[in-house]
Amino acid sequence: MKHPFGGRTVPLCLTVAVVAGACAMDIAEPNTKSAPPEFIGTYDLVSLNFSNEHPITPPSVTGMLVLTPNTYKVTVHLQSPDSTATDSGTYTISGNHWTQISAGFPLRTEGTADIAHDTLTVDLATASVQITNVWKKRAQAGQ
Repeated sequence: MKHPFGGRTVPLCLTVAVVAGACAMDIAEPNTKSAPPEFIGTYDLVSLNFSNEHPITPPSVTGMLVLTPNTYKVTVHLQSPDSTATDSGTYTISGNHWTQISAGFPLRTEGTADIAHDTLTVDLATASVQITNVWKKRAQAGQ
């Protein structure tokens, strides 16, 4: 099933993939490592890119990512079609290698994550598409 999105067609699976991370099943493993402290915080979506197409940015897509030392929670809202997807689970970062395991889907997704100042870029690859998410960290109170 496909839905129109910003003048192009985005498969419904890709909409969920933004949140869940991928469209492939894998066995989930428990997360026992903590992420580096610079990753922990609340982020707002800056842009979303599918396979090097033109990035989709607010107001066409908005989102929030919350990272604790071991868990993530993400919400992405698409303006067209009007839909919201959420996901949560565990994640690990080793160097720039990112692994996330969704609690809502039996998915384990891997890619890379880079953080520069307050900007987090997560690149995830599925069998058919590369997904790049760029997030801006919210300032903490007192900063």
